[in-house]
Amino acid sequence: MTGYRATVGGHDLGDRGNEVSGAEAPDDAPASGSHANPEGWAPYRSLLSNFLSQQQLCRFDRVVRRKFTHSEHGRFHVQPFTRGTLAPMPSVTTSFLDSLPPHARQALDQFGSVRTVSAGTAFALEGEGAHRVWVVLSGLVKVTSLHPDGNELLLAIRGSGELIGELSALDDQPRSASVTALQTTELRSLTVDEFRLYLRQVPDAALALMAGLASRVREADSHRVSYAAEDIPTRLARCLVGLAEEHGTPGADGSIEITLPLTQQDLAGLVAGSRDAVAKILQLWRKQGLVTTARKRVVLIDPETLARRHGHLV
Repeated sequence: MTGYRATVGGHDLGDRGNEVSGAEAPDDAPASGSHANPEGWAPYRSLLSNFLSQQQLCRFDRVVRRKFTHSEHGRFHVQPFTRGTLAPMPSVTTSFLDSLPPHARQALDQFGSVRTVSAGTAFALEGEGAHRVWVVLSGLVKVTSLHPDGNELLLAIRGSGELIGELSALDDQPRSASVTALQTTELRSLTVDEFRLYLRQVPDAALALMAGLASRVREADSHRVSYAAEDIPTRLARCLVGLAEEHGTPGADGSIEITLPLTQQDLAGLVAGSRDAVAKILQLWRKQGLVTTARKRVVLIDPETLARRHGHLV
């Protein structure tokens, strides 16, 4: 394996090609005492163990100890990201592709194939076995799950650079959700074996994967706090502000049209509310001049006022 560099949380882990490939003397003894791994490294090390040998893991330990144990905080972590002036529902803000250094992106091009799917095409189905992993190269997809009452719940919207299907590829469990293209979408499609081989050959990609998983854990935690502490109007306002920031087209009058074909049921899924509750809130906001709606169309007439009324202006 050729040499490579990696950065996590703003720290440069240095050129580790020889260390991880096995060019150094074996060092399989677990770290302990003054040589213990820094706090926070254990869950990431556990994930890497799916792709690296014990000898490679131990060499990774040495790199992490050298870079983090004597740092100001002595803790391995993935830096949170901030964006925008409004504070919408938190979302994954740095995609898998954007997290990859140039050599890792070039290596990815050697795996799988590129395919284009049209709007409305479901290319991953909830409950099916894991056979493939996808990277969104362009376009948008929605992640949905079928509720026992028969309603389809929108869980997330993923765009360019995002990784799709990685959880089932890691734990060999059936897919937990379906994924459907919202518009014409270009994908890099890899078999599970190709994806795992890529992670073994390019450890920087494994670090980018862990950073993405950490971001989604933060996202899920923020959603749980929101669901417990905020009412549905507040969650809906936060959701619409976030969608407008990420997928909005500004108008000359200061309005923002959300350019996604979302139904009221979709919005209900995003805020963990009922369709009836969302419909009543939107009706009230239409009367107040805050939004206009049509079939699969929402325009925020005054997004700043909507955000301010519900405490989301930073």
